[in-house]
Amino acid sequence: ILREGFLHGPLWLPTKKWDIGMKSTQCFKCWKWGHTQSVCNSPEEYCGFCAGQHATKECQKQGIEDARCAACKKPGHRAWMSMKCPAHKENWAKQKALEAELNRSTVSAHHRIQADNPASQLLWTTVGNKRKRVGRPLGLSVAGEAPGQTKLFSSSGRSTPLPQGEEAEMEIDTIIQNELAQNPTQ
Repeated sequence: ILREGFLHGPLWLPTKKWDIGMKSTQCFKCWKWGHTQSVCNSPEEYCGFCAGQHATKECQKQGIEDARCAACKKPGHRAWMSMKCPAHKENWAKQKALEAELNRSTVSAHHRIQADNPASQLLWTTVGNKRKRVGRPLGLSVAGEAPGQTKLFSSSGRSTPLPQGEEAEMEIDTIIQNELAQNPTQ
């Protein structure tokens, strides 16, 4: 998604990785908060000094007495200078609310993943005053994970070759029954 963007209705929109450290973004075309110049939908460019409909670099009124915010359209401060700007305060409140929501959803997702993950569940259960392992019996295990696996190993370390031929399945059952009969405690 980061490289290709995503389709939203009839529009193919570019995407960028959101950095939580980058608290506020301000467009240098329309001077509004929450987006950048590269994705701005404003048809006109506004001046950051006087809020006129021209590029900031072309402004003739760069004195503080002519300052007018392009974001909130109020005089007395420039578009990028004041923490008292109503547009900046509104953006800051939205940013804090989004951060709080992300924190809530991240924490709840973390708990949900732990609850749904069988690997995070207990592998032991307590019966009386003894702990017993939950899962497959330890008496018989299959060695290796390769597709050409050839031996069954018992807990004693002896190996038994797998039988070949038509009756292999019945022979395997017999081997398992013999192993279980030799180790009745497991």
